[in-house]
Amino acid sequence: QQPNQNFPHYRPMEVLPRYVQDGPPPGGYPAVKYARYLPRRGPSGATFFGLATAATLLGFVQVKRYNDRKNVLDAERRAARMALVPLLQAMEDLQLLADVRARAEHEAAVMKDVEGWAPGTNMGVTGYVPPPVRPGLP
Repeated sequence: QQPNQNFPHYRPMEVLPRYVQDGPPPGGYPAVKYARYLPRRGPSGATFFGLATAATLLGFVQVKRYNDRKNVLDAERRAARMALVPLLQAMEDLQLLADVRARAEHEAAVMKDVEGWAPGTNMGVTGYVPPPVRPGLP
């Protein structure tokens, strides 16, 4: 036969030599041992999970102990501050009285020429003026 002009290297099947494909021998090939029988190495996953859980619980216990100790120290610090509040308030009251007296003396010196003016009054009107209160003090 003539080769196809569009495919010059093409040859029909009749021209190609016949090949015989190899097959398995009768009865088949012997079994291949491929399984690996290795000893178990290391702890199991459950062991790792147990260790991680134990470490987490130990951490929580330590955090709780620290928080309890810190709460006791904070309570002691608050009690000490509350014990000092009356002393601090008394010192502040004494300072306020000294300031009121100093202001009254200064006012008397400045207003000595004004008739009918009484030092320590609010535009000549007497009345109770409460002392200023600092925030944070009971």
